[in-house]
Amino acid sequence: MSNTVSIDDLTQTIIQAYKTDIEEIHDSILIAAKDCASDCLESIKEDSPSDTGNYKKGWVMRKTKQGYEIYNKTKPFLEMPLEYGHVITRGSKKGQRVPPKPHIYKNSDKYQELFYDKCVDIVAGGVRFTKE
Repeated sequence: MSNTVSIDDLTQTIIQAYKTDIEEIHDSILIAAKDCASDCLESIKEDSPSDTGNYKKGWVMRKTKQGYEIYNKTKPFLEMPLEYGHVITRGSKKGQRVPPKPHIYKNSDKYQELFYDKCVDIVAGGVRFTKE
């Protein structure tokens, strides 16, 4: 059986079909964003240097208006010195350089590319993710 639509109802039918498709795409992108953010969080935790373990355990993810944000809740002031290295300013090793331990941006870049690829698949290929 084929559905027939009058000319008067054609625009409303087309608009309704696009709205349904856009809502599915939006929901799928939100699910993909959460998946990528949680995977990135785990990778950052694994790659983080651990002296006492407080810095490594401090990584958390929260939802914002723009998406998801990953940050260190316990020791946010250590992120950049550990990522890029720093010079020791006190003690017997004063003036020596501490080597960088990259763990944030390499994982961030990797999962941003993965998220982009998932979004392209969702929009172009019709791939849909569902909530589990």
